Amino acid sequence: MAPLSERERTVLALTVLHHIRSGEPIGSRYLAAQLDLDVSPATIRNTMADLEEKGYLRQTHVSSGRVPTDLGYRFYVDEIVGAQPLRPDGLARLRERIGGRGSEISEVIRETSRTLSAASRQVGIVLGPRLLDSRLERLELRRVATRRVLSIFVTESRLVQTRLLELPEDWPQEDLDAMARVWNERFATLPLREVWERLAAIMAAERAALSSLVLRALELGRQALAAREPGDELYLDGAANILDVPEFADPGKARALVRAIEEKGRLCTLLDECLRADRVRIFIGGEVSLPGLTDLSLVTAPYRREGEAIGVLGVIGPTRMAYERIIPIVSCAADDLSECLSRA
Repeated sequence: MAPLSERERTVLALTVLHHIRSGEPIGSRYLAAQLDLDVSPATIRNTMADLEEKGYLRQTHVSSGRVPTDLGYRFYVDEIVGAQPLRPDGLARLRERIGGRGSEISEVIRETSRTLSAASRQVGIVLGPRLLDSRLERLELRRVATRRVLSIFVTESRLVQTRLLELPEDWPQEDLDAMARVWNERFATLPLREVWERLAAIMAAERAALSSLVLRALELGRQALAAREPGDELYLDGAANILDVPEFADPGKARALVRAIEEKGRLCTLLDECLRADRVRIFIGGEVSLPGLTDLSLVTAPYRREGEAIGVLGVIGPTRMAYERIIPIVSCAADDLSECLSRA
C-alpha cells in the first residue's frame, strides 16, 4: 500500500483520536474549527476523501462525517500510539491489586481479570496457566477417602494442578506411592503434552504386556491429566461494560456479543495463539476472526513464571477503545502477574 503523506497521517490520526473520544463521525469543518491545522475545511475534506478511497476511513451516511475503518485503527495503533507508559499512580494501583493477593494462583489470576476490567473499564480476560506446555516434575497420589484419590501434578516451573479422582476400588497409600513412582520414572522432565501423547500410544500398543501395577499407574495418571473442557481456565470480568457502549445499543447486536464472549472455547483458541508472543499483541475488528466479535478489539500479552510463558491476559473492548491507555495497562498487568507468580 502506498505510504501516506504527512497531511494524510495528521488528518487520519486526528480523526481516529477524536472519534475515539466522542463516538461521533468526524467532519472536515470540525477538524478545521477545533484544531490548528492551518488549512481550509475544503482541503481537509479532500484529504479525508483520499483516505476513504485508500480504505482508512468510511462514511456512515452520505452527508455525515467519517469514522475509522479497521485499517485506520491499525495505522493509529502501529504508527501513532506505540507503547506509552502508565502514570506512576496507575502503575502502583495495578501492582497493589495484582501483587497484594495471597499465594493461591487461581485467586491471583481471578483478581487480575477483575483488575484489568476495573482499570480499562472494558472486559478483562485471563487464560489460566496452560499446564500441557509445562514439563513434569512429579505426580503425587494421596488417598483422601475410601475410593477417592487426590492427584497432584507439579511442573518444573512450580505450577500445580490437583484433581479429585473417583476410583472403582480402594487402594492403600502404599500402592498409590508405588504407582506414582512408576509414573515419574517414565515421564518426569517431559512436557505434559508429550506425556499425554506417549501415554495414549503405550495404552494402545502395550496394554496386554503391562503388569497390573503399571497399568493402574498409567490409568490413574491418564485420569488425572485428562483435558478439561475448553474455557474452564478462562477468567472473564466486566462483560456489562461493553453493553454500555453506544455501538452495542441494538439489542440484537448486544445478544450476539454476549453469546460470543460466553463461548469461551473459541476465545481460548484465539488466546492460545498469543502464548508465544514476546510482547503485547493487538487484534482489531475483523482481525479477531470470531463470529460476534468483529466489532471489537482484543489487546493481549503473555505472562510468565520463571521466564516461561504459561498463559495470556488481555482486554476486550470496542474498536473505538482508548488504545493509548489500554496497551500499557495490559503490558503492566502481564509484568506484574509474572512477577507475582514467579515469587509464589
